[in-house]
Amino acid sequence: MVVSKIRNYGLKGDEGLWKFIGWRLREHIDKLFHKQDLTMKDTREGYPEFPAIAFADELGAYYYALRHNYRPGRIPLVIRAHFNI
Repeated sequence: MVVSKIRNYGLKGDEGLWKFIGWRLREHIDKLFHKQDLTMKDTREGYPEFPAIAFADELGAYYYALRHNYRPGRIPLVIRAHFNI
């Protein structure tokens, strides 16, 4: 089911056990950086979200799939990707 979802819709960040999201803060970095009592609420509430997928080297990907995040009854998935930067 997960592989089919990725093939049909791409990586959205909510395919597995975790939801990977980020917040669009770029235009507010200066204000946030200088805030003395900065909290997570300051960097989350009111900002648009976007899917954020973490990439690692192959060994790190296997560690997270087969050890760190492994759960009995679930099938680990490692996706190999190549990017022309």
